[in-house]
Amino acid sequence: MDAQWSYLTDLLLERLRGRMSLIQPAAERRQLVADALEALYRERGQDHLPEFATETSRQEFLRAFLSYDLIEEFLTD
Repeated sequence: MDAQWSYLTDLLLERLRGRMSLIQPAAERRQLVADALEALYRERGQDHLPEFATETSRQEFLRAFLSYDLIEEFLTD
C-alpha cells in the first residue's frame, strides 16, 4: 500500500500545485485535497480508488497526506 500511496501523493501534489498556501485554514486545505482525490476517481470512471476499500482508508490517506513534511515544503515553494 505504501508504494500506491506514494504514487497517489505524487499525482495529488502535481494537481494541487499553486492551489494551496500556508495561510489557508487546515479545513480548506483538506477540502482541496479531497476534491483533487475525487477528480482522480472521476478521471478513471470510478466512484472510489481501489486503494481505498473503505471510507476509513480514504480518511487515513488524507490525514497522512496532509501531515507529510513535504506538504509544508510544497506550500513554501
